[in-house]
Amino acid sequence: MDGDGTEWRRGRPARASVIAIGLLVLLFGLNMSAHGQAVDIPPLISPPLPGVVPPPQPQVAPPPPIPPARPSAPLPQGPPVRIDAVRVEGVTVYAPEAIAPLYAELVGATVPRERLDAVIDDLQTKYRTDGYILTVVRGEIRLVNGRTVFVLRAVEGYISEVKLDGDIGPAGTLVYEFLHHLTWIRPVNNADLERYLLLVQDIPGVSVRAVLRRTPEPGAVELVAQLSRKPFSAFAQYDNLGSNEAGPNEMLLRGSSNSFTRFGEQFEAIFFNTFNREELFGQVDASAFLGAEGLRLAGYWGRGNSLPGGALTGTGFVGDYTVAGLAFSYPAIRSRRLNIIPNISFDYYDSSVDVNSPNGVPTQLNSGHLRMMRAGGTLDFQDAVVADLPAANLVILKVSQGLPGLGASSNQEVMPPRVGNRTDFTKFAGEVTRVQNLVTFGEVGTALKLSLGGQYTGDILPPSEKFFCCGLRWSRGYFYGQVTGDRGIGTTVELQLNTGFTDVPILAPDQRLDVQFYGFYDFGRFYNLAPGEFNQTVDSFGIGARSNLTSWLFVDLAGIRRLVTQPNGANVSRVPDYALFSRVAVQY
Repeated sequence: MDGDGTEWRRGRPARASVIAIGLLVLLFGLNMSAHGQAVDIPPLISPPLPGVVPPPQPQVAPPPPIPPARPSAPLPQGPPVRIDAVRVEGVTVYAPEAIAPLYAELVGATVPRERLDAVIDDLQTKYRTDGYILTVVRGEIRLVNGRTVFVLRAVEGYISEVKLDGDIGPAGTLVYEFLHHLTWIRPVNNADLERYLLLVQDIPGVSVRAVLRRTPEPGAVELVAQLSRKPFSAFAQYDNLGSNEAGPNEMLLRGSSNSFTRFGEQFEAIFFNTFNREELFGQVDASAFLGAEGLRLAGYWGRGNSLPGGALTGTGFVGDYTVAGLAFSYPAIRSRRLNIIPNISFDYYDSSVDVNSPNGVPTQLNSGHLRMMRAGGTLDFQDAVVADLPAANLVILKVSQGLPGLGASSNQEVMPPRVGNRTDFTKFAGEVTRVQNLVTFGEVGTALKLSLGGQYTGDILPPSEKFFCCGLRWSRGYFYGQVTGDRGIGTTVELQLNTGFTDVPILAPDQRLDVQFYGFYDFGRFYNLAPGEFNQTVDSFGIGARSNLTSWLFVDLAGIRRLVTQPNGANVSRVPDYALFSRVAVQY
């Protein structure tokens, strides 16, 4: 499902309309607060997006492969033949000694023609296995000066020309520049085709389908890219994952314009709100490609304001913050089964918090100004190491370094956001997620999702740089930022049952409703280095269901049991043992 990043298997059609309708009824009955707690801790002054935007997830099933070349043709039938010599023609990829074992025993022997066909197939298979899917191998028997010579000829395939089918405006120039690289590579490898076609697919709003056409020239293949572009996209999400002080109902709105120029740019506007004045956040993003190898520049700027209610009503608590940044990323490896994308970024963060003084006059409680460099990358790959069952993996690593100067706060600020925090901090963060397909019962597929994330530092961090818990990350059942730590670890174990239903009254007769039922256990442990601060634990389990009800509507419902009800200490209000959560997303 798109909402969870997991490729779903086909399930068995069933007469389960009541279950599907029940999920919808339950969803619309969850608009009330799912928490019921009165947590009296101030909200962290930090962008809310990581807590409400689902983290990236690896997808188990890769896209369909590019069509392979035609198979090799057998030799004409006839009696066994004595081979006096073997001549190899057209092979540029392999050294002679690399392919000599394929035919060495033929010389001086009388062999059936089927054996010669097998040698042709062996070399063809070697090319295909190594990714040269457009290369064709042929064989021929010749008489040369009275000797019988077996000629093994490779017609190494290449892209001779690129054509675009579909008018997508100036963005077509970038598409052509990406794909034109293929005409320089001879012979072309499947990895080359995948890289540049996937780079085209990465252009915001652009979809591509590759058609390969052979030409009269031996080995030459014409690549036709069938293109379409979605100029605008929109996304809206509701959830009840927030705190009582700033929530719990939350709405995220996002609108994008896609690839109106040759740079494949995207401009995006984001707005987050809690249906009141308790939490407001807006951000604008922009990104574009630099050159034709996938290097990308992205930038963002955002402002937020928090006027928490609940137990903080009347304190005059007002939090304001501004965030901005620039980032570069480059796809060092881009393919269906392996991707490595390093990145580097600069982030800017300013915040201030005011409260009422004893005489009711607003007074600044603290302020913070951070400038940070970050470097890291993502790795995702697929494997089948467990019983030949497919699995997808995602690894994210990042190191962050606080910078002095450029308007940053010093370590000796009179009113720091956190006593003893260092603005020139160093921290390391990362996460690993694996989605492993398991057995299939009938036509109901099962999968296991495992996720582990953490952060390490030797410094007392500014609040916005701590390891954040909860929301849609790590420990479900607690609101984002309810528990944080300088150091921390979060884990998720989720068993997924993927099935589908037909005969659902709200759907067309021939339409199928795919549903993923899941059960999970989440745990998080957070360590604070500042004097007087204690370590914290969150622990929960639950069951839920998520489904793309239509191509544009996604629903996720979960019932949760909290095993820790006072994660912020005995002096802070308890949270209920049980909670119901809902998330609804609409996209265009």
